[in-house]
Amino acid sequence: MSIQIENKVPFSDSKLWGWQRGYYSVKGIEAWSSNDVPFEVTSNPYIASSYANIIVRFIQDYSRQNPETAKEPFYILELGAGTGQFSYYFLKALISLLSELDMKQVNIRYVMSDISKKNINFWKDNNAFNTFLRKDILYFAELDLESDFNEIILQESDFIFSKEHSLINPLTIIANYVFSALHNDIFSVQNNTLHESLISLTSKENNIDNEYPKDLKKIHIEYEDKEID
Repeated sequence: MSIQIENKVPFSDSKLWGWQRGYYSVKGIEAWSSNDVPFEVTSNPYIASSYANIIVRFIQDYSRQNPETAKEPFYILELGAGTGQFSYYFLKALISLLSELDMKQVNIRYVMSDISKKNINFWKDNNAFNTFLRKDILYFAELDLESDFNEIILQESDFIFSKEHSLINPLTIIANYVFSALHNDIFSVQNNTLHESLISLTSKENNIDNEYPKDLKKIHIEYEDKEID
């Protein structure tokens, strides 16, 4: 027997978001190690090297135009770092580029952030990051992008991102595969008229336990476009 979980609600109000959030919190690094979540396309050496080249060249140009800020740190904040694989490849490429371009004196601080404490603990226990930690180039932060936060606290550091601690140099933000996990709505234009997609969810009764699905893949999803002003 199938039961109705949701009936024609705005996509951003769907329970899917809460279930997805709970999935990442519970599974932690296993979300990727079990191949449930794709990450190769944004976590390979090629794309990491490309990012590093763009960011280092930006820092190079900015430093030339603003020599008075040369001694101030450049912060790079990665949102939803997940496995940390991209971070590792990026930092390796970054350090290599700084050496090649004789920019070793540039003070760069890379901040890996995520909503999952399990992911952060995984990074801390991962020996691959030890070199970057010893060089004071790498920091960790717990960050919930959907909360009303006023500051970002760097773990094991006395630095805090906040209005009271404004940065001298511009902040670079990396967001790979992040926004698809944040609440959003679906709109479309059909025959010059705006429509909003409403979502309905159904599932077999034996797949629901305390309003939470045992298997998300067994949730049936339907969309209906509603004309709006």
